[in-house]
Amino acid sequence: MSKYISMVVCLGMMSWLFGVDEGKIIPPPSAPFVVIPVNNISYTMEIGSAADTAPASSPLAKSLRIKKIEVSQSGNIRRDQSLWSDGTQTEDWYVDEIYIYQDPRGWITSLNPKTMSSGTIQRRDASDYFKWLSLDNYKKIVLYEGKKAYQYSENDQTAWIDVTTLFPLAYQRGTETCVYRFKGPFPEELVLPKKYKAELDKIR
Repeated sequence: MSKYISMVVCLGMMSWLFGVDEGKIIPPPSAPFVVIPVNNISYTMEIGSAADTAPASSPLAKSLRIKKIEVSQSGNIRRDQSLWSDGTQTEDWYVDEIYIYQDPRGWITSLNPKTMSSGTIQRRDASDYFKWLSLDNYKKIVLYEGKKAYQYSENDQTAWIDVTTLFPLAYQRGTETCVYRFKGPFPEELVLPKKYKAELDKIR
């Protein structure tokens, strides 16, 4: 009887650590722990925070924040189309490492990360959110919105990574959650609009 109980416990621990998919054991993750395609790709990031459920009259609920980003990347050009909490829509463009930013008030400026201090440029992708992933902070395999995911946790951060593609499914830090929805190849070449190109030319 004790041998049977020990076997059940052992199998249970293996299922928790490795995961089981239709009778097949899913191995724990290994490097690279996350993959984000950077060429000819489009995806959406849906961003939620405590402000979404705060009382409508509270300063938190009234705070201006990004709710959704549509990312399109083709070659060395990336476009982020952002929807803000007040309905404002803006576009940010990246050309190689140069960031051309549109403020919700409408003005456009360009930033070169080579001349800025560390942490100035924020891009909501693997370069910011997933560097900390490792086997040491891997926790278990779970279902996230119906998809099998490796779950990682460290301090106030949690990440869910698709077991099959290694694409990120979601990232949470504190009260903010970013959910990724990949759409596949971007169907056309991205062309930098004239007003953004003018800003780019100022620092090149």
